Amino acid sequence: MSTRRIFSAIFGLLAMAAIVVLGLPQSATAHAQFAQPASGVVAFLGVDALHEPAVYVADLGSGRVGQIDIPVTLDADLQWSPDGTMLAFTTTDGAYGLLRSLRGCFNTEALCSDVVEVFPPFEVSALRWSPEGDKLYFLTTEGLKIAPPRARASNTVSLDTVCEYGFALAGDPPYLLCAAEANGGNVRASVYEGDGENFTKLQEIGTYPSLTALDIALNGNAAIGTMEAGGDSGFFAPANGTPSRLASYQIHVYDLEFQPNGAKIAIVGAISDATGDGTLRDGDAGELFFYDTAQKQLEHIQGFTDARAVTWSPNGQYVLIVTGTRAFSLYNPAAEQITMLSVLLPPDLTVLQPDWADVEGGAPGLPTLAPPATATRFATATRFPTLTPLPTVPPPPTIPPRPTNTPIPSPTPGSPMGTGCQYAYPGAPPVAVGDTAEVTPHGVALRFRNGPALTSGMIKELMTGTRMKVLAGPFCSQGYRWWQVQLESDSQIGYVADSNPQGYWIQKVVPTTPTPVTPSMYVNFTADQTTVVQGQCTTIRWDAEGIDSLFYGVQGGTLEGVIGHDSRLECPTVTTVYVLEVHHKDGAVELKTITIFVAIP
Repeated sequence: MSTRRIFSAIFGLLAMAAIVVLGLPQSATAHAQFAQPASGVVAFLGVDALHEPAVYVADLGSGRVGQIDIPVTLDADLQWSPDGTMLAFTTTDGAYGLLRSLRGCFNTEALCSDVVEVFPPFEVSALRWSPEGDKLYFLTTEGLKIAPPRARASNTVSLDTVCEYGFALAGDPPYLLCAAEANGGNVRASVYEGDGENFTKLQEIGTYPSLTALDIALNGNAAIGTMEAGGDSGFFAPANGTPSRLASYQIHVYDLEFQPNGAKIAIVGAISDATGDGTLRDGDAGELFFYDTAQKQLEHIQGFTDARAVTWSPNGQYVLIVTGTRAFSLYNPAAEQITMLSVLLPPDLTVLQPDWADVEGGAPGLPTLAPPATATRFATATRFPTLTPLPTVPPPPTIPPRPTNTPIPSPTPGSPMGTGCQYAYPGAPPVAVGDTAEVTPHGVALRFRNGPALTSGMIKELMTGTRMKVLAGPFCSQGYRWWQVQLESDSQIGYVADSNPQGYWIQKVVPTTPTPVTPSMYVNFTADQTTVVQGQCTTIRWDAEGIDSLFYGVQGGTLEGVIGHDSRLECPTVTTVYVLEVHHKDGAVELKTITIFVAIP
């Protein structure tokens, strides 16, 4: 399994079936694996009419549903092994369960019988299978642990932090996306690359008041949903690249997941608020989106209302969407076709956190559902006979409360809007009229708008180091302090906010004296060190004037467009050639290269 999303049931038990809001580490993943449309077995957390949670499995070929009779909580975490042979899930007492086969799940009693509960010498709040499926990664109060299933002994994963807000794992060797506590109760998202049980930090995506979802691709690309004072959104972070926003407008992300090949990200999120007060919050109807990771463009998919969870098939051809409290839909992006799936859920059961297993041809001995018709956009699958209702499971015995994990800050209620400058950094304004300003590292992807308001249209996003002339201001609007500025690069005039409660987004540029006379055209491409020991990093810098455009990256890979004065922190594991492709105004193209030699310690 390669995905990680964190779910919190915070919208009331009536609608808790598909809320996917990150904020608790002991939460569950929604990841799909199936061999053909409408076949395979999906596990999910279900909540009955008495608000009792349990783990269920459903065979999509027949629609039959079975139950696992081990007590779990609403924060239970569940995930199939990569080969679909075992299901691991956290239980009420800090242990974890293993469903080793589907024996008994789909018979008359509909109770899975091949289940064991394992009590490791540490408290488990979340878990992930290793890429090979021979070990489990456990999130505990002592940090990340790794051990084979049912093993008593374990090793601690080598990290420079504790991923107390959740983690995602993908790739072989694995990449790990870690959500950890930062200063001021914020959440820091970072990407690591694994070598055995040791992980080296590749990049830090950023620090935010709260996260709503996270996932990582096989190549180390990462995606997160964020809750921010200036408006909920999310970021796509290419491996060793600059993060960019998923949307140019506010979107309250419930769930997201990479396509298996990493080309797209399926996203479920809300873009309009039910109360009409300008605040997006849990309970607003979610919709479906696709984000193209190469073009960095977001596409809105019509036809889904109240969407809450989304997963890709392993071949990347289908998407499973959970809508409302108990509806399953299958979407074929190539054919733009939606098919409603028939799953025989027990009465009054609501669905949380689905996770698919890649079971060849569906569950053993059960018929498979025919592939959806291609002629009709909204085709309805064949209805199946009503399943005998599941027997009432007696309530579990009272168990003493387990020790609490590190306290988690309460997420902001949504995307606040109002009057005044209450959301600006509580200090003096960082600039004044007439100053030259630049975007700080804290302000990466700063939104450049055509008016001083969150509701004003966005012209583009400004990267760290982007310079501008301050023309007028400040203006207080919707809680932020705004300035009218003119960009140095293209003379465009617009508005930017200068800060949030965590720090400044822009700062005054103090010129050095004496200021050297710059030539009309120059390109400098340097590295702080050209030889590093494996595990060390170096900074590659460039300065360019009088050229048309620049592109930077690894030789032989995809190059990204960059600004004329910028740098990148690179941590290569092998000797690597970095390229700066210079496009001159006369059409000529010049390649500058730097080789970083990596010495094996």
